[in-house]
Amino acid sequence: MYLIKNDTIALVQYTPDDAADFYRCWQDLDTQKGYNYKFDDSLSDFSKIAIDRFKFWVTVRDIKTNEKVGVLRLSPDEIDPDLAVWIFPEYRNMGYGKNGMRLALEYIFENFSFEAITAGCFERNKYSQKILEQIGYKHEPNSDTIETDSFTGEKIKLFMYRITKEDFLKMER
Repeated sequence: MYLIKNDTIALVQYTPDDAADFYRCWQDLDTQKGYNYKFDDSLSDFSKIAIDRFKFWVTVRDIKTNEKVGVLRLSPDEIDPDLAVWIFPEYRNMGYGKNGMRLALEYIFENFSFEAITAGCFERNKYSQKILEQIGYKHEPNSDTIETDSFTGEKIKLFMYRITKEDFLKMER
């Protein structure tokens, strides 16, 4: 069953049965570029990721169709947990990412003792920056880092964002 839902999506616990869909998402070049990671794992190796290492790892499902549309996962870092989102290619730009992140934050802040959640996106990803800011994340330039682009070898900037529980709860949803 679902952990939390709204009128359009439900977040359900990620299971090994979701690995093939998540793996297919990682095979998408735009996904790899979005995370600056050349993905070459086998499905077998990818499926071995220890789900229980993560306090929060969910599959996003469309309420009307019950289709899997993406995955959200909170890093295991207890000090500075990072919420990541992967929307499957055929469902991008339909509001699932923004909606999923809002619902995930609601669940995380209600069920865990975190006072803030971080998220990152690369400087070139204007769409993700806009979504994070609309959700209420604030850019923290002092936390930005420079990485080497896995595809071009050029230097690229990773923007870091943060949202506090207090700020999130004040926002109109």
